[in-house]
Amino acid sequence: MGDESWPTTEPTTQNVPQRENAGTETGDKFRFITFQDPNTIKLKSIQRVIRSHGAKKALEGRKKKVTESTGNFRHFKTDRLQNTPAKRHSHDYKAPGDIQQLDPFRSLSISNSTRLQSLITNSTVRDLCETASQALEPVCNFAETTAHQKFHRLFHDGFNDAALSNAIMLSLSFAANEYHFTQECVTFKNTTIRHINQRIGAALDPKAVSQMIGAILLLIGVEWRLGNKPRVEMHLTGIMQLLNFCDSKLIHLHDGIKRAIFWQDLNAAWIIGSERRFNHKTFPELHWGRNPFLSSIYTLPPGFEPLQHAFGDDLVTVIEDVYALQHFRESSDMDLDDSTSLIHMDNYQAWVESRLFSHFLATDEDNEVVLCCILTLYLCAYMLFTDIWAGHFIPSHISAKLLRVLRQVRRDVLWEGHKDALLWCTIVGGTFAQLGVTRSEYILLLHQSGYDAIFPDWKETESFLGNFIWSNKVFHTPGKAFWEAYSLH
Repeated sequence: MGDESWPTTEPTTQNVPQRENAGTETGDKFRFITFQDPNTIKLKSIQRVIRSHGAKKALEGRKKKVTESTGNFRHFKTDRLQNTPAKRHSHDYKAPGDIQQLDPFRSLSISNSTRLQSLITNSTVRDLCETASQALEPVCNFAETTAHQKFHRLFHDGFNDAALSNAIMLSLSFAANEYHFTQECVTFKNTTIRHINQRIGAALDPKAVSQMIGAILLLIGVEWRLGNKPRVEMHLTGIMQLLNFCDSKLIHLHDGIKRAIFWQDLNAAWIIGSERRFNHKTFPELHWGRNPFLSSIYTLPPGFEPLQHAFGDDLVTVIEDVYALQHFRESSDMDLDDSTSLIHMDNYQAWVESRLFSHFLATDEDNEVVLCCILTLYLCAYMLFTDIWAGHFIPSHISAKLLRVLRQVRRDVLWEGHKDALLWCTIVGGTFAQLGVTRSEYILLLHQSGYDAIFPDWKETESFLGNFIWSNKVFHTPGKAFWEAYSLH
């Protein structure tokens, strides 16, 4: 991190472009200035004012012509659709005028509170809660509804740390701009990196290591959303060095910091293909193992039996673990205030999803049926419990990746040979696909498969899905919504 030349601009209000009030008297007309001394107009300061005002009026004229010619239309990039949150809420609620009225930010005692409040302008309360939560995933949260990864449990007085507070503002402003990297984001990012480098260059305070790691993890979250693989891997290397420093100085890190490291590393690997530095066995705090008293639930669902040989023993074991996770979710209700249960569930998903990713990397690209099943299993494992993290990036990315592989298999004779398993993959992928193009493509794929000739209604369909991985308790509502959309076409 220290090898790069980072700008050192402080994030003040002067650095943020301010929208001018075009409706004012001075905003709509030229100003005429008289001088008693004719030589005054030759001064450089006066010349700069004249040139600036002239350029401003010329720009306003061009904007006016563009507005008149385009009417109510505006240009945007189609790839923005891929980063649109999966859930949209109606704008029935007005944003509060006082930032302290909003639950997620009651503890945000940072200096740039004016900018933080501006982030909620023209947003609903529920939209902001969702956006803020997803922006900070999987590092921390401010939610009062879950006992898992709360900010103050991980970082204590972390808002007094300049690097961490700027990293939080970077993440929030990035999300508020629909994950477009603005000049404001550049400023927050550069300031975060400058403070990190200052800390590393000086005698590192052991108490500040957690805040530094948190700031770097938030930087990684921004970088993988931007698709910047080299920068992500550079920051992960920096975290490894900090962990080695902690070991050498016998510094204890909060368990939640290690969980954040693991999940951020895995998420980045899925999204941009970065090399993993950590896995489910790296941190003892993430250990999980089968319950020996419930061995009967670790079985292979009957739908997978024809593919058992193609899967191999290790992948079959993972599938059995996912099936047991489904049983666990259907037979119990999670208490979000119970830290022990949440940690157990987090460890369970970590061990399942980490191994599935390893199998995905190790599977030959020509073995498309197995690849489809691995991706679908990952979707199921992720969506079986989203009370901790409900971000849309991972499921929408996996669903889109699965769609590409399914299209390839559809043109192959393998489709008919493994039709049941591939239909399960298609329905699960469509259930958790983002609304829009991806969801429509799944519907088209189902019609091309002739699926409607097999099961005419949803009840029979859900019974069929039960032969694989499918939780009626958790998946029923989104699954039925997808089926109804499919039935309308």
